[in-house]
Amino acid sequence: MRSSVAMMIWLRFLNHAKMLWVTVGQIKSSEPRKRLFCTAKEIGFILPTIVSPLAYISKHASVGEGTVVMHHALINAGANVGKNCYHKHKSTC
Repeated sequence: MRSSVAMMIWLRFLNHAKMLWVTVGQIKSSEPRKRLFCTAKEIGFILPTIVSPLAYISKHASVGEGTVVMHHALINAGANVGKNCYHKHKSTC
């Protein structure tokens, strides 16, 4: 009973939401993250690019939709980070 109530609340939320953030990481395979990203796009969600204020992204670099750039990450000039990527803490590109 509780799960059906939770599902109804979740579906009601999804009817009003326009943006979605995929929070599944990657350990052995990126397939679950890719699947969620594609499903969300098919449904019509906007997947924002999320960048920490402590990250540095060159104005000559590009970062794709749904990508997360964490604290102290560095994305240099000419870099092209694709869609649905996770640029972790202190990583360099």
